Amino acid sequence: MTESLVIAAILAICAVILWLRPQSISTLSGNPEENPELNWRAVRRIGAGGLLLLAVVIGGGSWLLLRAGVEPQTITVLGILLLFIGAIGLTAAVELCKKRKS
Repeated sequence: MTESLVIAAILAICAVILWLRPQSISTLSGNPEENPELNWRAVRRIGAGGLLLLAVVIGGGSWLLLRAGVEPQTITVLGILLLFIGAIGLTAAVELCKKRKS
């Protein structure tokens, strides 16, 4: 359970960093002035909102599964799978946003 809360806290911190500075993503490095065709607001919404949603799902879902009586090892495996699938989905959404605007 504590692993899931730590993962959720780290994801929430990353969401705040991404909201404040979307240039921290390596594929988006640079200033908004250097890349004017990129919709930075959409990148902020997709990236930060997606990470925050992932943090809530992992933290809240692990708590609910623990209350339902699921083994902690199963919760950890499910959290890792959800994190992997969520990271791929967020990356794909940001890349689609980049291509749609340009």
